[in-house]
Amino acid sequence: MPKLIKRKAVAVVAIVALCMVAAIFTANAQPFDPNTAVYTSQNSIDTTNRGRAPEPSTIALMLSGFIAALVRFARRRFDEFKRGFDIVVSIVGLIVSFPILLISILILKVTSHGPALFRQTRVGMNGYFFDIFKLRTMVVNAESQTGPVWARENDP
Repeated sequence: MPKLIKRKAVAVVAIVALCMVAAIFTANAQPFDPNTAVYTSQNSIDTTNRGRAPEPSTIALMLSGFIAALVRFARRRFDEFKRGFDIVVSIVGLIVSFPILLISILILKVTSHGPALFRQTRVGMNGYFFDIFKLRTMVVNAESQTGPVWARENDP
């Protein structure tokens, strides 16, 4: 674990250093015009570039640092992002499939007696039990005498 923390710290320091170097070089960058060249001493402050937009390379470097930080955050929070994504996709899927599900339930109610949906217990990750609701595709109480069996030819 300390090795991982050390790598992250080195990466953050490298990104900050690159951003600082880019800012230093682009802050002093000016197109050279020999007619208006002004030589200043090291103690004076050049204010001719104030208010100018930064160089594209500076913006790209800063954005790459921001994107890298975002990726690191996403990697640390992958489970939360995945859970949120799964919930959003599930809700959209339910909304899209609702009319088809409603028509299927109506057809099942008209063509056979019994409930259109039934509950089945499943086992998930780490032995966690959960209930799933399914459309009934068999006759009511089909496995009450035999228990679960595989489908076969001409299965009633």
